[in-house]
Amino acid sequence: TITAGYGQNQGSATLFVTSANLDVSQFDFLFNTVPGYSAAPAVTPGTKPATTPIAQIAPFVSLPASELFEDWINYSGLDIIFVALSDVNNLAATRPRVVEALRDWTLAGGNLCVFGVGADWQGLIELEQRLRLPGEPSDPDTLPGDWSRGQPEIYSLPLQQAGAAIVVHQDSDLDAKPLVGKANSVPESSFVLREAGRGVVAAIADPNPFPGDTAEWRWLFNSIGQERWHWEQRHGFSVDQGASDFDSFVIDDVGLPPVRAYRVLITLFVLGIGPLNYWLLRRKGRLHLLLFTVPAAAIVVSTALVGYAVIADGFDAYLRARSYTELDQTRDEAVSWARLSYYAGMAPTGGLDFPTDVAVLPVERDSYWSQSTHALRQIDWNRAQHLVRGWVPSRTPSQYVTVRPYACSRELRVLETPAEEGCAVVNQLETKVRFLMLRSASGDLYF
Repeated sequence: TITAGYGQNQGSATLFVTSANLDVSQFDFLFNTVPGYSAAPAVTPGTKPATTPIAQIAPFVSLPASELFEDWINYSGLDIIFVALSDVNNLAATRPRVVEALRDWTLAGGNLCVFGVGADWQGLIELEQRLRLPGEPSDPDTLPGDWSRGQPEIYSLPLQQAGAAIVVHQDSDLDAKPLVGKANSVPESSFVLREAGRGVVAAIADPNPFPGDTAEWRWLFNSIGQERWHWEQRHGFSVDQGASDFDSFVIDDVGLPPVRAYRVLITLFVLGIGPLNYWLLRRKGRLHLLLFTVPAAAIVVSTALVGYAVIADGFDAYLRARSYTELDQTRDEAVSWARLSYYAGMAPTGGLDFPTDVAVLPVERDSYWSQSTHALRQIDWNRAQHLVRGWVPSRTPSQYVTVRPYACSRELRVLETPAEEGCAVVNQLETKVRFLMLRSASGDLYF
């Protein structure tokens, strides 16, 4: 698995599908103000920047097309993949499972940038066919209906990083070509974009766009949006920094200390072990027994409190889940994202089982680096993901985010009726539906 993206607080984990040593000097606007990242060396204004190989940028990796993986989950640590259309065509003929993996990764939220589609965009239809993307018929001289160009009004904007941090980069420092903000001076974008499931496909005309132009790359990243190309923004949590909303998604009334019961019991204990115990022993003339009654009562009460907590939570395992599923009924496929919150009175001896095409991402309450001890998890990866040990510890809340693109034949069948308004809906989702909103071909909404 390519894990360049896991835990990256800044920047974009990017895979370049190539065996050549590409020059990525024009991408240093992503990292030139981020401490700890290696970026292109400083240059004199008005001069060309030094060549920057892929290996010099920390979250950038490269692989030749022949070494790509055949399962989408191996790309789950990435934000963006750059690949040539010629490589996509060659892989479709020789290793179709790789193309399917790239497609599934994109549908699950990835950003696939395919270059070399041609200056007149003649490769878009072929790209849609390779990725099995739905398309609308269009005029041969125009873009297909699902594709759009970069918006001119964001051409000269600086790159906005996660957390509203602005990375300012002046093009004039690199090649003496200042940014322009007038609409009539904005060049036509050399890329077009379209949504694909939860992800984005960007098509680039140039067959060799590297190193390219900084302004154009920044335009592409701003068009995609940092909520998509930034791993933590896309998944909603940070692997390194922990999740600030962890305690907002625990299971109600499970795994929490019974504060009210403790207050009542402790109050009774203080009254009983103090004034009442003293009064009784003094009345009987045996105050020396305080040395024994006080610790004995403390042991009994403490044991009772622990026993109460154990019995109250029991030894069962509890799960709270919130999921979002995007279902494409015409192609019998779906993409599901879920937030899972576990609490087990006793760690399940059998562990957990997930299919091998599910990305299981641990969500920690605290920062990884601030933890005194790090959780050790054991996994047996065979025909399924068998999470053997450490994934659901006893009496400790644990949370995970799961992502999965998969084939799905479930559906809602909508049948038109003779009435002007209304329709018949057949539920074949194998689950109860509480609310349903439909939109007609004319754009009317029905609830």
